[in-house]
Amino acid sequence: MEDRSAQHPDEDVLEKYLMLRLPSSKASKVEEHLLLCSSCQGKAGELEAVISGIRMAFGRTKVLPFRTHLPQYSLEAAAGKFGKQMVVDPEGWVEVPSSQTALTEDMFVIHVAGLSMEPNIPDGSLCAFRGNVVAPYDGKVVLMEQYGEVGGNRYTIKRYRVSKNPDPNREGDVAWLHERITLESINPDFTSWDVGSAGKVNVIGEFIFAI
Repeated sequence: MEDRSAQHPDEDVLEKYLMLRLPSSKASKVEEHLLLCSSCQGKAGELEAVISGIRMAFGRTKVLPFRTHLPQYSLEAAAGKFGKQMVVDPEGWVEVPSSQTALTEDMFVIHVAGLSMEPNIPDGSLCAFRGNVVAPYDGKVVLMEQYGEVGGNRYTIKRYRVSKNPDPNREGDVAWLHERITLESINPDFTSWDVGSAGKVNVIGEFIFAI
């Protein structure tokens, strides 16, 4: 009979993984397991909290870009880097729990204010996004830049929905119709709205998780 307990990394292995002392070949296997095992994710989260507290107490937090930390940008800087492909330096680096999804170099962190996407995105939270999002966007929660708006209103986070019927009154030439989209709020206390043509928004990044 298969020994299922052998499939789970023990606490010593998890601790070495979180302390970045596990060889890359073994670390990759632990990462694969954590993506699927909720009980081990919980155990890793508890260990990580303890380790993080020890590091902070002794001032030994080491920044490992895209392994333990993600770059933080302002909304404007994120739009410039991932929307217009500009060279932008991060404001700083944010430590991300390793029990979250695997980090990649197209991921970044921004500070989110607002209640419209709660409970998925809490007001005032730091959230990780993945840039260079590939269409189709339908159904994805994305950070967008709205053309024609100014200041903070220029940027929004909503679920991107494509209209099933771009020409309800059948007044246009199908060959020339543009994709029409609706921006949806998750919080039912906030309304969604139709922005019309997809050309009115620029998708900057896809929401991955709240830190």
